Amino acid sequence: MIETKDKIQMTNFTDKRKQQMGVKSLGDMRREGIVTGKIDPSKFVKGPKKIDCLERPWHRGDMTGILAGTGIGKTSYSLYILKHILLNNPTGVVAFVSLEMTASEIAEKWIKMTEDCPQIEDRFYIIENYDEQGKSRELNVRGVKFELVKLKEVLNETLIAFVLDHLHEISIEGSVKDYNPICRELKDMTVELDAHGIILSQTTKGKGTGDIPVPKDGCYGTSRYENLMTNILTIFQPLLRVQREADLPILGWQYAKIRYKNRGDKVRENMNYLLYFEYDTENLRELDKQEKADFAMYYEKVLELRQNEEKFKSYQFDISDTILGRDGKEVKITKIVGGHDPGEL
Repeated sequence: MIETKDKIQMTNFTDKRKQQMGVKSLGDMRREGIVTGKIDPSKFVKGPKKIDCLERPWHRGDMTGILAGTGIGKTSYSLYILKHILLNNPTGVVAFVSLEMTASEIAEKWIKMTEDCPQIEDRFYIIENYDEQGKSRELNVRGVKFELVKLKEVLNETLIAFVLDHLHEISIEGSVKDYNPICRELKDMTVELDAHGIILSQTTKGKGTGDIPVPKDGCYGTSRYENLMTNILTIFQPLLRVQREADLPILGWQYAKIRYKNRGDKVRENMNYLLYFEYDTENLRELDKQEKADFAMYYEKVLELRQNEEKFKSYQFDISDTILGRDGKEVKITKIVGGHDPGEL
């Protein structure tokens, strides 16, 4: 009996100490309702049905990375996502943080893309990196956070999602451009804002020229981008090599990373999917049957060109030489044998 009493006293003492020091077990957190172990439908983002289609949907507090080379279509792709977030969520707002383009440039794209639903523009906000005189504000993460917090407080609305365009345009003090701590700051900011962060980023030319998907570790200058993003989407233009001939503005996309995989996911990690880009409206849509057939035909040609290119690379030899001309000056004679110049492909 004394032993049992001592145990109760010790347990009570431990509980008090835990409470004083803020130490909580998982059991404590569940009993207090801090965590449930289940996904919270109230935090669902409801993005485009063909993209936000995982068993564990996009959440506020998570980050989705969009990774691609320059000029591939990251801005249009992210605006397409924001458009459908607004269409699929009757309340709340979204923000586009443009560190590269002006508000006018973003507005031009947005207005063309939303001609079929102009009413959502009152829930769309642009934060640009330029002041009223056109001078760069050189926004860093603290500056971006200040603007987004101000937006939430003034509107008293849920900030469903924000796009940051893009990671490599964030102002960093000092000469060393280390994006690892920037990724950490962005994650902390996203959780504090209780919004879904869509973080655009660049890759290097070594990861492809834009016609193949970039791997999840392809973000330039940081390894933490891969670690801190809940999911990573990569976009590319699969018909880039034959674009003039094909005249098919196709955008390829894939999940290069899915943190919470599930057998019921409607898309698979590292599987490629297609969207058609409409030049007139800057909109993205599903391909029709004829466009799918045309794509299949031209992609076979892309694969053939790629295969031939590898052969040429393997069997070409540069036997250029320098000779003396009649005037005594050196003249370089360029000669490559064993196939075509890869630049001609």
